[in-house]
Amino acid sequence: MVNHQQIKNQFESLTTLEAIQKQAYQMLVQGLAKTEFSMREWGILVYLEQHGQATASELADAFMVTRTLISRNTWRLIQDNLIQSQVNPNDRRIVRLTLTVNGQ
Repeated sequence: MVNHQQIKNQFESLTTLEAIQKQAYQMLVQGLAKTEFSMREWGILVYLEQHGQATASELADAFMVTRTLISRNTWRLIQDNLIQSQVNPNDRRIVRLTLTVNGQ
């Protein structure tokens, strides 16, 4: 059975974690302001770094947004030569996105 002290300790731990998360988020936002990337654009770069490649549908699912929003974000990253699109030669409906050397 959980006693009062254990509950208090768990609450304090959660409060500390929340404060750390807020601070990390603020640092990330400040850093992104210098790059002119949106949070989602940065997230796409990180996702591609971690997974190697993805389709727009996979990214939309991962970020819980529409493919239209992902397309807008990826278009800018393609224009900035940070990611590239590769059409599957066997099924032209499938377009894989990967990081370029600059994106890495």
